[in-house]
Amino acid sequence: MLLANLKDIDGNKITDHVCINYIKGFRKLGLLTKGDKVQFDGRVDEYIKEAVIA
Repeated sequence: MLLANLKDIDGNKITDHVCINYIKGFRKLGLLTKGDKVQFDGRVDEYIKEAVIA
């Protein structure tokens, strides 16, 4: 699942996007739409974008 424009509880920008696993807890929420707010705990890991050669 791709989440965009992530902010902390105080409204401070954390990152522009994050990809997370679509686990059972999210499936229970049903369809999420733009503007919905979700809260979750997660682990942070380094992300290195790989170049795509066409």
